[in-house]
Amino acid sequence: MTRKAPLEGWVEVAVPASRLEADVLKAALETAGIPVVERAEAWAQIVGITVGGLGEIALFVPGDRAAEARDLLADSRPVDFPEGD
Repeated sequence: MTRKAPLEGWVEVAVPASRLEADVLKAALETAGIPVVERAEAWAQIVGITVGGLGEIALFVPGDRAAEARDLLADSRPVDFPEGD
């Protein structure tokens, strides 16, 4: 589900799975000099819901930096390694 952009001309580039992942991805974007705004359900933050639709966090960047941000985030995702024997 695409959330409404917090600012005109900004686009959603990620919906992290957790608060920790959101913080890491946001920091990666900011370190690369890409402005980023997060949008989350205020009610969920107050109550402490961290899963499901109410716990979702979305990261937005200016539209003209979206491709750059998506490329950076694609390289920032953790790799799932198969469990050993």
